[in-house]
Amino acid sequence: MRGRAAAVALAVTTMLVGGARAGEAAPAWTVVASPNGGAGINLLQGVSCVTASDCWAVGSTFNAGAYRTIVEHDAGDGWRLVDGPNPGASNVLHAVACPAANDCTAVGYDAPVTGGAWKTLIAHYDGRTWAIVPSPPTGGAQVLEAISCRTATDCWAVGGPGPLVEHDSGSGWKLVSSAQNGGELTGVACGGPDDCWGVGNTALVHGDGQPLIMHGGSSGWTAVAAPSLGAAEQGGGFHSIACASATECWAVGGWWKFRSPNQTLVERGGATGWSVVNSPDVAGGLDNLRAVACSSDRCRSGGGSSLPGKPLILQESAGTWTLDRTADAPSDAFSLWGLACTPQGQCWAVGQHGAAGGGPQQTLIMSNQGSSSAPVPGAATAAPGAAGGGVPWALLGAGAGGVVVVAAVWLTKRRGRRAIG
Repeated sequence: MRGRAAAVALAVTTMLVGGARAGEAAPAWTVVASPNGGAGINLLQGVSCVTASDCWAVGSTFNAGAYRTIVEHDAGDGWRLVDGPNPGASNVLHAVACPAANDCTAVGYDAPVTGGAWKTLIAHYDGRTWAIVPSPPTGGAQVLEAISCRTATDCWAVGGPGPLVEHDSGSGWKLVSSAQNGGELTGVACGGPDDCWGVGNTALVHGDGQPLIMHGGSSGWTAVAAPSLGAAEQGGGFHSIACASATECWAVGGWWKFRSPNQTLVERGGATGWSVVNSPDVAGGLDNLRAVACSSDRCRSGGGSSLPGKPLILQESAGTWTLDRTADAPSDAFSLWGLACTPQGQCWAVGQHGAAGGGPQQTLIMSNQGSSSAPVPGAATAAPGAAGGGVPWALLGAGAGGVVVVAAVWLTKRRGRRAIG
């Protein structure tokens, strides 16, 4: 069972912008005011937008030895706290999906008593209030890490350990069999009805195992071959996945090699197989991709760096990845965990940042609705396990949907609840 990593292990996170057309500079990211859920450590981990003026963000706050959920809403006039579900002694929300303005579902975990075993937590918003909905018993201490809803009657949630897969077809959540022994899923996306992908790691600690890719539908899920990371001393895993179309999905995460810094990991695939794609890193940095989102714009991706206080933006153009610095961080220690984009490329990234004077971490929300910034050159490191830089993006073709990725430096190799306590 996974432990928890300290929140003080925050570091610089990376975002990638949306909304610019080929040949145009991408919009700059700016920090947006966001409230905290309590006086202790605060973290936002998931965000979903129905429209540019209807977004939800979820997470948790840690104070006095217990977690409480954070739920925030932006109706186009700024982010505000909303009463969230807290059924247990400790409660955390990891992700949220909103197929409609009056239909949002958030997932995570709660513990009935302080220090007790975790159990899955699912909450639903009906346009008025958030309420707990029944989650099927899993027979062990398990959590939900990610959710994807194509429609109000087709939602998938994944987690672990197990892995754990659940589906709601409109009549309530049910367990779905997953033919994989061990590991966890931390991202889920669907290219079409009953055509879904889950990604994560074969071990419970990212970096201790290998990337895990699973595919399935209501009849069950099975593991799919993931490209090798190369030498035996290399490991890694995925954090998130997004499908730009029924035939094109993007999985992002990080990988490591013995005595080498962590590096970003991007793979592109679908029913015909998966391939590693070159993704930029900062020399000597500790890099890891945390979230990915798709818009109707051209493809983009991102990487992370341990450069203090300076987000690094990655932008793809004509098959080449470049680094684009567009915004200063609110502090030297910050991290992004979730990302959402509208079809038009309006994006929001959520996470946490260090407080002035060394106080508890605060919620962080950034938006790409600022002024333009021209990209700057950046060197890309070779994809893992590939001679001469791996599989270039140009060989894979340009995507029909735009992809945006945010990243967090991998000082803590665990995800979700482990990041804040």
